[in-house]
Amino acid sequence: MAEKHPAKKQAAKPGARRRKAQVASGRVYIQSTYNNTLITATDQKGNVLAWSSAGRIGYSGAKKSTPYAAQEIVRDLVQRLEPFGMKEAAVFVR
Repeated sequence: MAEKHPAKKQAAKPGARRRKAQVASGRVYIQSTYNNTLITATDQKGNVLAWSSAGRIGYSGAKKSTPYAAQEIVRDLVQRLEPFGMKEAAVFVR
């Protein structure tokens, strides 16, 4: 007798675009130090949706710790979150 195997999911084709899950609300964690600013956005369960930092957007050295760099980090993070459709977030500052 042949055993029946459950149907296996086929792997996504390389280059195929996956539809991003819609997340109505989430959490934003801001870690600000003397040397850098890191911002991470997660869903309610804690799964990371997007993150950004001053180094990621091209700042180096003393420029990473400026308020303008922090503003640019937020702008970059908002662009990365657009596909998720997040409308509200709880903010945690460290």
